[in-house]
Amino acid sequence: MEGLQLEPDLAYPEHPVKIVDHKTRVTRTQTSNFYKVQWSNHSEREATWETEEFLQSKYPEFWATHRGTQLTLSISFSKLNVHCKSQDEISFRG
Repeated sequence: MEGLQLEPDLAYPEHPVKIVDHKTRVTRTQTSNFYKVQWSNHSEREATWETEEFLQSKYPEFWATHRGTQLTLSISFSKLNVHCKSQDEISFRG
């Protein structure tokens, strides 16, 4: 935390560093994208979920360079025979 610039009210400036994860929430009327963001001066464990709209409006430069960096994989589990051997291993058959 050396070199951290504190404001008189003990606040400090934050900016997003990277996108750690992504999820999409679907409701009856809309689909919302959420991104787990690692912030400056914080570890990846302290990342927070933010909406796509928030990132676009507050950090347009970051959003322009980091959107789409997260790999999204969609699997239809109804068509796969999935067998879990342990918490760390998932085998797909069929």
